[in-house]
Amino acid sequence: MNLQRTLVVVLALSTVRLTGAELVLPTPPLQHAPWTPPDNLPTNLLSAVRTLFEQGFPDPRGCEYREVEVVVSDIRGQPDGPVRTRGWVLPAAADAGPRFAICWNGLIYPVRSVGSPADLLAEVANVSPTPAPRPFDLAIGEARSVFFTNGLSTRAVLLLRCGETNAALKLWQRWGATADGAVGHAALRLSPRDDFDPYLHLAEDWTWALFDRLISAFVRGDDALALATARTLAQVQPKIEAEAARRGFPPRSATARTQAKGPRYLTFLEQLPELLADLERRAAEGPRQTAFQPGVTNPLTLDERARALVRDLDQVCARQWSQPGWVDFFRDPIVVRLLKAGEAGVDALLECLESDRRLTRSVSFHRNFKRQRRVLPVSEVARVLLIALWQFEFHHPVEARAYWKRYGGLPLEERWYAILRDDAAGLERWCEAARNVVRTQGLHVLFFETLAASAPATNASARFQGESLRGKANPSVSELLARRALEIPAGGQSPAYNLATACDIAFCLAEWDARAFIPVGRKLVQRCQTVLEYSPESRAWPVQRIASYVGKLTLARVAAGDEAALADYAAWLPKVTPAQLAEYLPETIAPLRLFPTNAVLQAMAETLFSPTNSFWGQLPWRGSPMFNPVESELVSLPAFRRLLARELNRQDVCGWIVWDGGSRVSIQLTNEFFGPRTHLVQDVNRPLSGNNAALRWCDWIAWSLSRIDQIPSFDPLAPFEERDRRIEQARAILQK
Repeated sequence: MNLQRTLVVVLALSTVRLTGAELVLPTPPLQHAPWTPPDNLPTNLLSAVRTLFEQGFPDPRGCEYREVEVVVSDIRGQPDGPVRTRGWVLPAAADAGPRFAICWNGLIYPVRSVGSPADLLAEVANVSPTPAPRPFDLAIGEARSVFFTNGLSTRAVLLLRCGETNAALKLWQRWGATADGAVGHAALRLSPRDDFDPYLHLAEDWTWALFDRLISAFVRGDDALALATARTLAQVQPKIEAEAARRGFPPRSATARTQAKGPRYLTFLEQLPELLADLERRAAEGPRQTAFQPGVTNPLTLDERARALVRDLDQVCARQWSQPGWVDFFRDPIVVRLLKAGEAGVDALLECLESDRRLTRSVSFHRNFKRQRRVLPVSEVARVLLIALWQFEFHHPVEARAYWKRYGGLPLEERWYAILRDDAAGLERWCEAARNVVRTQGLHVLFFETLAASAPATNASARFQGESLRGKANPSVSELLARRALEIPAGGQSPAYNLATACDIAFCLAEWDARAFIPVGRKLVQRCQTVLEYSPESRAWPVQRIASYVGKLTLARVAAGDEAALADYAAWLPKVTPAQLAEYLPETIAPLRLFPTNAVLQAMAETLFSPTNSFWGQLPWRGSPMFNPVESELVSLPAFRRLLARELNRQDVCGWIVWDGGSRVSIQLTNEFFGPRTHLVQDVNRPLSGNNAALRWCDWIAWSLSRIDQIPSFDPLAPFEERDRRIEQARAILQK
């Protein structure tokens, strides 16, 4: 959604969000009337259902089952309604107010319209006892849960109260047949047997439906419904928590067992008190115009305008991108305007960061199908804005206040220089300042805390943000960067020196001043090699990462004109194994891949790939499952091509090829080289039997080579005779 469209949506919703109107959800007419359960109802199910109705689960008796239209949406604020479904319509109020209906998720909804009577018997007639596995924490949204087909256990509770016992018990059998395998949590096991208690599962499905509607209504700006739902949850949550404890259910997680406060069972309701307080605040404040609504007189000063925008941060409705992902605040018009205001809004943002407890309308989540949601506070928006304005990462308000107090009077570029000069700033801050100095001018914000450079407006070469610091002397920026990359703290404080971060500073120096980088790059390569040689945990992740810096520093030295760079690299690489490099293998061998015609590297490649008994002389190379060297630039090296020619002699089976009957082939390797891979293959031959065929190692090598046009096309599903003929052709090409 572009900025203009976002602004239109915000303005369109503003009158709804800020009305302050109060909505009271009615009580069904027979909520407290006696109920005679059927004789064939399992006692454990009866106990759970009876308790839920006593705790407030809406009773559909006395309500007519009809076609209804209700408003629903999702956590991204995208409206899916109004939608037409069926529910139990409550009798009209005497004052002819809004109508309400109970939907299949067990929630009372205000309805947009009431349609014709519906046939409940016909709707539930096709309930099948066939198992339908569903994880206990599946986050079914209200766009689905208002329909009978939603999959929540609330359906059975409603059917039992309506007298549709057979349909309810069929649903019950579905859960019982799959619960032991699908739920995976002893406290949530469901079974038609009487020795399991379904209470918590039923209660959780109901409260999840309430919470999901609370979040959805809040995001789309329906504060009246959100507040009414939050109040309902606040009433029923303590009852359910107490009942679950009385029935002996263990807490949901180890964290919940040790927490003195917060939900122990309905853990997704952890933010409920905060949400309820924010909704009560909005209702008490009443209608309010945003700082940029049409007809609003803008404040006279930039500071006043910035403060008005900070006041409106509780209306930020940015959405999450991807899952897991991030909330992109910079697509919200309020945030964009604050960013344009620059540091005029810093004081207001700092106050917001330190003491503002309000919430935005932005929601973060790990996965939309998991029962976990978090409405982001306005202080988080303030933090992201300050980071964007300052290009200074921090996590605590104290850090932000200290930064502003120390550097607030300096231009942005001068702050970076001051940080580089500050001996007490530390490696992380020096590295951050160095990156800012060499970042390209003309920045614009793309998404959450990430800054990217726009293309230069002219054909002129891009300039660094720190260009104004070129005239600094005694010390110069080059001298400071070199010092910070190499300086190890005195007093033996080696943990304070992070070699990887020091290398990152050196890369900034390489961009800023290539000549000054050369001696620094040489020294850091030596340090990396020493760490790799003497580290007792040579396979540990931090050490593997250091190996990748040898490769990256070598490339930087070559770019800077260091003629000894590739010779130093060639002397070192044979001393390590692929397993030691693990996932960093592609970066570590990058010089070998990118300079295949270099005589020094070609000679070194002979020592690596020619011996058949070395770690490098046979494939696969263990430890880097996402990197296929056969499909890399290494194929340009004569020594590696001879290695591949040897590999084409191997007939051992290494996996399976599965054909989908069309043009898609899936490969499963069993030698831990790769995980499953799916490729589109043209003109495939059907396997002689079934839809799969054995994959030999020589087949995998030949197919990989054909994918990068090193050899003619190779069909991995062709008969062995045809494959072998193609493999011989490939070997001949490699040995030329």
